[in-house]
Amino acid sequence: TQRIFLIARTMFEDSLKAVAAGDKNLALAVEQRDFEVNKLLCMVRRQYNSLLKGKTEGSPAELGYYVDVAIQLERIGDHAVQIAKVAAASAAPLSPYDNFPVITAQVVGLLNDVEKVVGSLDKSLAHRILDQDEAFRQLIGGPKQAEKSSERLLIENSLDRLRGYAMNI
Repeated sequence: TQRIFLIARTMFEDSLKAVAAGDKNLALAVEQRDFEVNKLLCMVRRQYNSLLKGKTEGSPAELGYYVDVAIQLERIGDHAVQIAKVAAASAAPLSPYDNFPVITAQVVGLLNDVEKVVGSLDKSLAHRILDQDEAFRQLIGGPKQAEKSSERLLIENSLDRLRGYAMNI
């Protein structure tokens, strides 16, 4: 799962950079990396199925946990692609939020913390992450405005989905 974490996290970081900079090449690179995440998820699932069929040894519960983590990370990667598509379609750099750098830092921090939890099974860190859920949700949602651009709505939805998938892990 470390490799999937690395790819999914950098996909998300790069998708947010692509939006802020209007970098269509970086957005395209994010979309291309999604294929790698999908392949890694398939590999983890194959290992799990092999274990269930008795072809390999190991703990079904432990590998099942990693399959669940890989699924959530693959979904995170899919939302990085959604944000990258916004960047690729935009004629200019976007700043959908006044506090976009803060949100970007929070997203990266959240993914780093979740990776630490998966690697160490640190329950206290997991609870600290879960305790931050509502504050993160409000940071992403921002002030309730009468109208938001379609780009901001897509980015906001993907960031909220990332939050939810990270909390699922």
